[in-house]
Amino acid sequence: MTRLRTALAAREDVRGIRDYNKTAFGARVARDYLDGLIAVFALIEARPLAGVAEPALGQGMRSFGFRSHRIYYKLEGEDLLVVRILHNAQHIPEAFGSSQ
Repeated sequence: MTRLRTALAAREDVRGIRDYNKTAFGARVARDYLDGLIAVFALIEARPLAGVAEPALGQGMRSFGFRSHRIYYKLEGEDLLVVRILHNAQHIPEAFGSSQ
């Protein structure tokens, strides 16, 4: 059975998303957005291959879109590791430490 884990960077991404949404749109919108992210986590945990392969970001890396963000993750043995959650406007290679 697949077990979902989140990398430190992904946890920081979630905090940033929550804080931004709370400031910009209010607590209710922020909570609804986080609930949606949690639903996507459950979906990719149950169906890890549901996302798009992202070989340019590393072996086994996949992504799944949610509203204005993409969740980047990979399988590590029996674990599904959520690596980052990035806004669509962010420069993705830079966020992964590459200057492509």
